[in-house]
Amino acid sequence: MKIKILLVDDNEPLLSVGSEYMERDSPDLEITTASSATAALDLLAFKKFDAIISDYQMPIIDGLEFLARVRAKDDLIPFIIFTGKSREEIAINALNLGATHYVIKGGDPKSQYAELIHIVRSSVEHFREKKALSESEERYRIVFENANDGILMVDRVDRKVQSANVRFCEMIGYTQEELLKLSVADMHPEEELENVLDLFEKQARDEIRIAERIPILRKDGTIFYADISAAAIQWQGKDVQLGVIRDVTIRSEVEDARRAREELYRLIAENSSDVIFTLDMNMKRTFLSPSVERLRGFTYEESLAQSWEDVMTPDSLERMILFFGKGFESIRKGEDFKQPITTELEMYHKEGHTVWTEVSASAMYTKEGEPVGVLGITRDISNRKTTEGLMKDSEERFRLFFSNAPVYCYMIAPDGKILSVNKTALDALGYEEEELVGKPLTTIYAPDESDRVKDLVTKWKKTGDLRNEEIDIMTKDGTRRTVILSVSSVTDNAGDLVHSISIQRDISDSVFQAAVRYKALFETANDAIFLMRNDIFLECNDKTLEMFGCTREQIIGQPPYKFSPEMQPDGRGSMEKAMEKINAAIAGDSQVFYWRHIQYDGTPFDAEVSLNAIEIEGETLVQALVRDITNRMKIQKDLRESEDRYRVLYENLPDGVVGIDLEGRFTFCNNRIAEMWGYSEDEIIGERLDIFLHPDYKEPAMRIFQKSAAEGKTQPEGFEGVGIRKNGSKIHFHLSSSLIYVDGKAVGFQTHIRDLSEWKDTQDQLKHQREELSRFAHTMAHDLRSNIHVIVGLSGLLHAQYNKKHTDDIISIANKMDSILSKSIALADAGIIIGKKTLVNFEELIKEVAVTSIPDDISLEFGELPLLNCDRAKMVQVVQNLLHNAYEHGKATSITISSKQDKDGVSVMIANDGIPIQEEIRERVFEESVSIRQDGGGLGLIIVKRIVEAHGWVISLEQVQPTTFKIYIPIEAIQLG
Repeated sequence: MKIKILLVDDNEPLLSVGSEYMERDSPDLEITTASSATAALDLLAFKKFDAIISDYQMPIIDGLEFLARVRAKDDLIPFIIFTGKSREEIAINALNLGATHYVIKGGDPKSQYAELIHIVRSSVEHFREKKALSESEERYRIVFENANDGILMVDRVDRKVQSANVRFCEMIGYTQEELLKLSVADMHPEEELENVLDLFEKQARDEIRIAERIPILRKDGTIFYADISAAAIQWQGKDVQLGVIRDVTIRSEVEDARRAREELYRLIAENSSDVIFTLDMNMKRTFLSPSVERLRGFTYEESLAQSWEDVMTPDSLERMILFFGKGFESIRKGEDFKQPITTELEMYHKEGHTVWTEVSASAMYTKEGEPVGVLGITRDISNRKTTEGLMKDSEERFRLFFSNAPVYCYMIAPDGKILSVNKTALDALGYEEEELVGKPLTTIYAPDESDRVKDLVTKWKKTGDLRNEEIDIMTKDGTRRTVILSVSSVTDNAGDLVHSISIQRDISDSVFQAAVRYKALFETANDAIFLMRNDIFLECNDKTLEMFGCTREQIIGQPPYKFSPEMQPDGRGSMEKAMEKINAAIAGDSQVFYWRHIQYDGTPFDAEVSLNAIEIEGETLVQALVRDITNRMKIQKDLRESEDRYRVLYENLPDGVVGIDLEGRFTFCNNRIAEMWGYSEDEIIGERLDIFLHPDYKEPAMRIFQKSAAEGKTQPEGFEGVGIRKNGSKIHFHLSSSLIYVDGKAVGFQTHIRDLSEWKDTQDQLKHQREELSRFAHTMAHDLRSNIHVIVGLSGLLHAQYNKKHTDDIISIANKMDSILSKSIALADAGIIIGKKTLVNFEELIKEVAVTSIPDDISLEFGELPLLNCDRAKMVQVVQNLLHNAYEHGKATSITISSKQDKDGVSVMIANDGIPIQEEIRERVFEESVSIRQDGGGLGLIIVKRIVEAHGWVISLEQVQPTTFKIYIPIEAIQLG
């Protein structure tokens, strides 16, 4: 057997190498690959595997999350983590989540994959054994605990009871504790014990499987009969015999009676002198009794295959058409066709001559009154056609009918006494002829029917006839039978009563007669069909036995809930729910519903059940049709899961999805499309795509679709354009399409539309910001580097004449400024202003900057200042510019730096006593076109504002004197010291 492995790794070359190594060295391995855990989960939803090998580090869903999802649905399948990550905590987590093994990638591939193959094989072997054991144990537990049959285990050596289920305890009347003290000898009548033990040994040797009609002794001393199916097994280290005990006492009695009745019905049907036939509403023969061969010489099969022209002479065919035409016309007009109509027809005999027949027919109706066909009797009247044989024929027919009729017939004298009784009645009622002849007919009626008999006698005397009256009679041994009574009176020429003919049709077991008659009609059905009296199976077709996995003896006489689990999937008990459905059907409310059945061996299957009440010979039975829908349920479940998965995906895609036919009209769309364009789905479906486009893009878009449809292929680059929303605003989008084919023919496009408006705006804004930032940084660098070069040049000249330390400091500061500018330009070209943030002591930074930014004679005072989380190099620029502006442009002699805290952050104030900034430029001091220098140059305050805002802070020039700049810093960016 092939070992099916799912290999999962986001490294596709490694997937190819791994599967090739493993399949090359082990032909029994079948490798399926998946390049992500998501793809693997989709495969697992539709395909079964024996083992999973998965990488750990994968995008979106890593190996551990994949393992957790697999274990949520299957806790047995081997799952091997195969990864280059060797961290101990990953291995521990994997094993804790249920990984079977953890294998580290690396080393010689041949030995690596040889080890992996060995691990897979041993894991799969263990998995298969464990799964088989689990399934076996579960099946045993279900069968043992829930079986409707008794189950018993007996030690094969000492024949002591080892275990028994609840059902067997109920059957035999002992508790489980009492049973464990018994042996085989204690459970059977002494006179039958030798035979029982002989059968026990034969079953142990596997010579027979089922011992039939075994007598079992109950605790109360009574006996019941059972069929015992047994097998020798090993259980808990012992040799035991497992037996399944089915009580067949009632079933055997019923079956014996049924066989006797079936034989009687068969003899009646085969020996009847008349031909019984049925026609459907199209005059097609649907049933013929075997006596047709006696009438016309043709067999039953040959007669059914003949056309009406083959059956009768032209004159009779014309008469028959008129005859039945009249009846069918009555049916079509809604008139009653229940009273038989009779005609004479001349039919062909197989030997070449013709036979004169009398055909009597009437319509067959359902209990709802719907006509379904015609029921008729064809009788040979050849002798009656001659005057000489008329009386003889009549007398003979009556005698044959009276003697052999499948009903109870009595000839009654005017005084009510029995003159003659037929053999059918005598056999059924258990009397000898002399015991009834000369006795009143009332002798055989049930005692409690006396009032009913008086009423019927009154009715008979008044009308001379009785038709289809139901009444109970008693057999000689006291058994009650129900019959349908009809009485006809025979008078002489003077109108005086000569005698009466009483016919009783026994309907006590009419269901079996109907079952035999129509057996051929449902045996070939592809669905299980059976009849029930209340909740007991009476008859079934062969498909029932196949579907339920049992024999006819195992199902007849049992209730349907015996072939059902204890509970249905909706949580209701099978017995309670089954009786509710059966009673509803009996009440006239046909039922069609889903049902979970189990086969005879306990295997479950899904079914669709139809229950319908039918009336046969005056008795209401339940006709059931069961259709196995296990495959349909699985397909529907898979489709629902697939539909749900793709529907959620479809409706939650960030892109719009639409269907477009070959004329460019929308056929479907998801919610995202409606959101993007501002129209409802109803407003979109059926409209052309170009209605929603900007005029400049209508023709190009439609041209692409027309070209794709004509060439039978899509344009891989897609289409980028501008649409018009319902509110008139523009939407920038990108559109990509693929052709939809049905039966190999392109019928339209599936199109994905992505809203680029926000991205477009962002890109434009970023482009503008980056251009502005880069221009700003390069301008600042140009201005400052010019000064730096001057400083460096002057310092070089001073180096030869003055203190070397001072000039070295100047050169060092200039180089630091140049480094800062280089970093600023690099950041600006990358589209950012600040780099990595660190915790900076703000007071120490100010002191450090002051040394080179302002003269020593300027007073510098500090309040309590916080620690700042900032880009230190950029903060040096901010402080340098603020201090330098105060000294050079404001001519300040004192600078004070203080802070004030509130609940949201800290305000840092930098104040100087220099010349106030002119009022007309105060509000525009941070703009690029404004300078506080006399020569109009410098970008210092612009640089300060950009850096401060890049940190997420706010800088402002306060409307107070002296000149004060305030930087507001949020609480999360500070640490108070």
